Amino acid sequence: MFRQIHSSIWAEPWFEPLCPEAKVLFFFLLSSPLTSPAGFLTASPQRIALECRIVTDMVPDYSKVLVSTGRVLYWPDGSLYWLKRFSKWQGHGEKWERHVMNSLAELPGFAIDAFKVEYPILFSKYPTDTLSISHTYPTHIPPMGVPTAEQKIREHTITELTP
Repeated sequence: MFRQIHSSIWAEPWFEPLCPEAKVLFFFLLSSPLTSPAGFLTASPQRIALECRIVTDMVPDYSKVLVSTGRVLYWPDGSLYWLKRFSKWQGHGEKWERHVMNSLAELPGFAIDAFKVEYPILFSKYPTDTLSISHTYPTHIPPMGVPTAEQKIREHTITELTP
């Protein structure tokens, strides 16, 4: 499997200040054969520690560092990572876009919602097979007590560093 890594990444303002372990973790997520075309990867801290040769107990901390860059989302409950710009840099064209969309089928709903927020155009170009239900009320206003997709994403994502 072929993955592109642009050498300019070393000078990127978000990448340069990362500690070596966080950089290795990022490259693992980027180059793993388990990373889907949409940029999602499920990997336990033990697996990451083994592959990256870092201490297992430190994997969540390095994951939080990557999350703080805004380039990676991480849902610790399922050990699910998402490289947000992966699909944009790894392929182009209709065939690639369909491949990306097909890879979403195996993901939990909150991950698909996160992808929809980042890439809404793909969902309009390649509609998913869902049941259409006509609504008699405004669908842009969420019912009380039901969180919006963005709120669900925030609930399932590490968003701040803890000391």
